[in-house]
Amino acid sequence: MNSVSYKVVEEKEGLREIAKADINCVIWQRDVPEWVKQLPKAVFPAVDICISPDRELDFIKPRLSRYVGSQSTLYLTEDIKALLKIYSELTKCRQARIRFLSLDKPMCPGFHTDTLVLRMICTYIGTGTEWLPDEHVDRRYLGNYQQLEDQENPLILDVSQIKRMPLYAVGLLKGSRYGSDTLGVVHRSPTWSSVPYYRLVVSIDGRE
Repeated sequence: MNSVSYKVVEEKEGLREIAKADINCVIWQRDVPEWVKQLPKAVFPAVDICISPDRELDFIKPRLSRYVGSQSTLYLTEDIKALLKIYSELTKCRQARIRFLSLDKPMCPGFHTDTLVLRMICTYIGTGTEWLPDEHVDRRYLGNYQQLEDQENPLILDVSQIKRMPLYAVGLLKGSRYGSDTLGVVHRSPTWSSVPYYRLVVSIDGRE
């Protein structure tokens, strides 16, 4: 595998880099629009549904409008719809699982790989997902020592190399089922960097 296992891109077309065998994480950096900055830290109703990529997402709007207002609801729904379209074009999936979650604690606090093919993730409020480039991971310790501090965890070869997705950036993360020639990216939910802890996150996984 190359010395660099991830790519940071400025345009959505750059997400296609994820198809390369030696790349297991691509981050598309986007400028944060004003409507994202104004989203409230509310306990949004969770969405967890499998749908076909060409289905409209109007069913999300009434779940959000009472919390963020009609204009922000429109922007947020349209952005999720655009991400679903990009994901389906990249993966050719017949169905996708969309999860829209407001989190008051880390969902997956330990470094791990996902047991799936490919995940898209975007954080709209709070701290973004953290990951480790392959060259700074000792995979022999995956699933162990998660209770240790980062400096003491033998999985992490260089604590200074822990990466974090920026707000509103779009990440593509390969899982362990992507293919035999590619390793799933080692990542985790961000740690308790703020009190109270709060994140608003969308993830998209392919389903056949």
